Amino acid sequence: MIFKKTYLLFPIFIISAFAIINYDKSQQNNSKNFNQYQSYNLDSLRSKILQNGWNQNYLDEYRFILQNSNINLLNESKALNNLPGSFEKPFLQSIILKRNGNFKEMFDSLIMAFDYHPNYYPYFDELLIAVKATGQSSFAWSLLNDTNKIGKTQSAYFGGVFYLVNGKYKEALNNFLIADSLDSNDKNILLNLALVYRGLANYKKAAAVISLLKNYYKEEKFLTPKIYLFEGTLAYLSNDYQSAEKYYNKSLTFSKQINDKITASKALINLGICADAKNNFDAAQKFIKDGIEMAKSINEIETLAFGNSELGVSLTFTNQLVDAKNYYIKSYDSYKKLGNSVRLALISHNLGKLYMNFFNYQSSIKYFEEGIQFAGDDIRAQALNLVGLGDVYANLANYSKSLKYYREAQKLSNEIKDNALNSEISTGLGALNFNLSNYSNAKFYYEYALEIQKYSSNNYASADVLHKLALTYLRTDSFSLAEKYFNQAIELAFKSGNDYAAVQSYGDLSELHLSRNQISKAVDCLFKAKKLAQKNGWDYLVAEQALLEGDIENTKNSFQHAQSNYKLALKLSKELNDVNLQIAAYSSLGNLFYKHGFIDAAKSFYESGISLVEKVSKPLFDENEIQISYFNSRRSLYDSYAKLLLDQKKFSDAFLIIDKSRSRNTIQNLLNLKLTTLSADTAKIELLYELDWMINSGIYNQQTTDSLIRDFTSLKNYLSNKYPNLKHLVQNEQSNQIYELQKCLHAKENFISIYSTDAKSYLFLITKNDFKCIEIPLNDKNLESLVSSISPYFDKDSREKYFFNKDLFAFNSKSAFELFNRILKPVLSNIPLNERLVISPSKELLTIPFEFLVTNYQSNQSNFNYADKKFLIEDYAVSYIPSASLFVNQIRNNLSSSHKILVLGNPAIDNQSEDFAERRELLEDDVNFPRSLTLLPLKYSEDEVAAIGSIIKTDHVFLSRDATETNFKDNAELSKIIHLSTHSMLFNKQPLIFFSNFYDRENDGFLETSEIIQLRLNSDLVVLSSCSSGLGKIDESEGIIGMTKALFEAGVKSTLVSLWEVNDKYTSYLMSYFYKNLKDGKDKVEALRLAKLEFIKKISPNPYFWAAFVITGNTSKIELESPSKISTLVILLLLFLFISAAVYLSLQKRKQLSRTNNL
Repeated sequence: MIFKKTYLLFPIFIISAFAIINYDKSQQNNSKNFNQYQSYNLDSLRSKILQNGWNQNYLDEYRFILQNSNINLLNESKALNNLPGSFEKPFLQSIILKRNGNFKEMFDSLIMAFDYHPNYYPYFDELLIAVKATGQSSFAWSLLNDTNKIGKTQSAYFGGVFYLVNGKYKEALNNFLIADSLDSNDKNILLNLALVYRGLANYKKAAAVISLLKNYYKEEKFLTPKIYLFEGTLAYLSNDYQSAEKYYNKSLTFSKQINDKITASKALINLGICADAKNNFDAAQKFIKDGIEMAKSINEIETLAFGNSELGVSLTFTNQLVDAKNYYIKSYDSYKKLGNSVRLALISHNLGKLYMNFFNYQSSIKYFEEGIQFAGDDIRAQALNLVGLGDVYANLANYSKSLKYYREAQKLSNEIKDNALNSEISTGLGALNFNLSNYSNAKFYYEYALEIQKYSSNNYASADVLHKLALTYLRTDSFSLAEKYFNQAIELAFKSGNDYAAVQSYGDLSELHLSRNQISKAVDCLFKAKKLAQKNGWDYLVAEQALLEGDIENTKNSFQHAQSNYKLALKLSKELNDVNLQIAAYSSLGNLFYKHGFIDAAKSFYESGISLVEKVSKPLFDENEIQISYFNSRRSLYDSYAKLLLDQKKFSDAFLIIDKSRSRNTIQNLLNLKLTTLSADTAKIELLYELDWMINSGIYNQQTTDSLIRDFTSLKNYLSNKYPNLKHLVQNEQSNQIYELQKCLHAKENFISIYSTDAKSYLFLITKNDFKCIEIPLNDKNLESLVSSISPYFDKDSREKYFFNKDLFAFNSKSAFELFNRILKPVLSNIPLNERLVISPSKELLTIPFEFLVTNYQSNQSNFNYADKKFLIEDYAVSYIPSASLFVNQIRNNLSSSHKILVLGNPAIDNQSEDFAERRELLEDDVNFPRSLTLLPLKYSEDEVAAIGSIIKTDHVFLSRDATETNFKDNAELSKIIHLSTHSMLFNKQPLIFFSNFYDRENDGFLETSEIIQLRLNSDLVVLSSCSSGLGKIDESEGIIGMTKALFEAGVKSTLVSLWEVNDKYTSYLMSYFYKNLKDGKDKVEALRLAKLEFIKKISPNPYFWAAFVITGNTSKIELESPSKISTLVILLLLFLFISAAVYLSLQKRKQLSRTNNL
């Protein structure tokens, strides 16, 4: 974790971007020279007042002297009482009381002055300070709500300063504009108006208002240094750092000339910030301390708070963290006393960052959350605290929350176009993606951050990002680039004084050398890293280095030294509460002890690591991509433990670990679906997850944790009692997964789980009453080779280049037989013919249908003649499932649906529509798609729909232009069966289903997986009768991430999908056979098996035509109704009779009426 440096510029926060700044050396002895400057003669001023009475110039000057001079305040208070005037005396007395810190008396004095109906704007500035410091907000609101008390202009001005100090910039702007319209171009109104525009990040308007001020008040001696100070901060915010330093020096010079110690102290502190930006930390701290001393000399509390905060920032650069924290606390307490919300937001951010460096995440979260509350409309303050929360939750491995906060911060940062803030957010997003092993995304964000930093010459931050970028290249085995960037990071780190980045870079460069087996270089770099880390007390880095030293000693086969280093890393990571380091330490210890034959100890370490992974995963459920990436990046721990168990012949235990590593995200989402479906208390379900994470996070003390556990237990009991069906879910009742699986299997159902390693493959066979493990002498690479030889389609490189018709598919029956013979035949000797196979395949076998494996082959037969071949489908019905856990979930899925059946077919697609053109442009960027992609009508799709309608009763049928996405979504939820006969394609490894885009104003006609998850389908079966509808991104842990996964998460019990591009004519035949078998009472898998056999017999044995469709999930029977038996002819006859009867009755009525008239 890098401690990120941020700066607080008075009077508004900015993130520093470092610049080369030339310093005015004459400014460095400011406090010593200050007393030599001209001081106003109070005796002379009092004489003028006694002679001429009060005017605004006299009042301004008197207030200025009281605020900025080292005078005897007690004597001055007495002298004031001898002057004439009614309003002026209590107002000036309030200035004296404020300097003494007597805010209650200050407020009382101002209330006394209020009785004289003041129209002096600085009065309202002081009144607000007193109101905030004494908690008299009700008085402030009464003034704002009753303009008769102080007048419209004064009310608008007071409202402006009230909202400004509370960070409510929009309300403040509205009030100051009203005040300006009533009292045009007043200096107080204009200066505050400029502050508001700056707070809203509208620097152009802020500069325009300041320009107006300068034109109207050229000779205003009290205003000039304030304007220069404002221009300095405005330049800094606009990334013009040299101009900023120039303006601060001018402000300091003019402040000295008029003895304006308040503005001078602020100028000195800002010059200190500039020195920090140049990494001239000694000069920076000298400037800031001079500013603090000057503010102390006049007891200017707000400037003291500002100075203490910035001194804290500067001290973090020199690693004086305890001192920094003390100054931050002083500043925080002062701002709290003054009630300055925006400043509190910024100092809260600094405190949150500091506590992160102490690994006190509970305090970090507290301050960041407070900072967001304090920030109001201040976009920068909001964004900074959001980034802080993103950082802390990333460190706590709660990646879902982390990403949420980064996204919110990024949105705000884009509004104000702040380079330094954007750089910090990009760095945080890079780190988040790196932690999830999304290295290409991490590289993108780091390079973007470096590009931004070019404009600020921020060498300190650039060293940090260069290190992170180098580490990303290291993780992708780009060793030369990694070494290059590590060396650049080290060079820049020493130049900028960023020892932390230097230590990290040395440590990771050591890892790089170790990976190249350059042991002496690795040891040398590690020695340099350890020396700096131990000197500065960076325990996190010491823990990382202990892991690395353990790896070096392990390479040297030094068990004792390796073990002691790994255990040191574990001890430190526990103290730091760093979950990822703990997992890494447990994994390393497990591997070490297993390597040296200490099996029981290795098991214990692996189990501890896996237990931590399980805990971390729980709060990730609302971000699918994050949870999937997290599990995938920790999969090696599961694999290592599984390998140990397999080597020890503990096959059932190995199976449980392997299955636990599969389809984790899908299972978690199904659990969430059940919880939210069976309970109306969505908020309580979310609280259940939140409490679970908080208890396991380790960031709370024992007293707080005990309280959380009580709340958690109470909530579980409440949900269990109110919703009995939830009891086994919320109480986390554990049972033997193999036993649970066996309970779900039918008598003739055989569950086969395939697991491949770099040495061999294992087939786990589980039946109703038995468990077997069969070892196969085929490793993962052997399997990949065998699969790709079956068809060019299964060769990854070929699939990305071509569309496949039956000729290009070129199914090789000899290769299909070889795969069958080597991987499946050994297990089938244990399974009688005509039973069912439920296959949970390894990653290498995910995209093939086992049914097309050839079970007999003669050497004299043609590889491409299929009529004389026997396929697995003839002996077994086959279905698929990613894991045993998911199988149990789907069998027990009792989420209810209706009896309705929805069918959509042959959607009419407007290829020229704007939406389609945009999507086509995206598709054409992918090599899988031809240029000028046009989707033609599916000629046989309507025949398919009509055939289905003739076999079973269909409740909703939509064809052609009616087959819209909106009609699908409006009718899909809770449908028993959904059948979609449409176009579908893979885009960016994700399936995309096309609907009619004619006259659909609500949806664009492109159905994606993310949209399906939002639906509550709960269907028994969804059939996607389209191309490649069962494919998607292949994930080692999750399986195929595509439509089937999304449909399961929407509550669907089973899917029928395709594994390649299919022909709509032959698909219509297969679907007709399938629904006929389903209607005849066959379960889904048997219905599909019989349909394929009928297709082979009647149409073609070529697997390209019949093997693409596979069934996944719960294969149980579905009760279906027949369509109405009343024929069309009968309906027409009845209609004719009805019309004839109506005509006859009408004629009879007319005749009767005619007779009546004749009478």
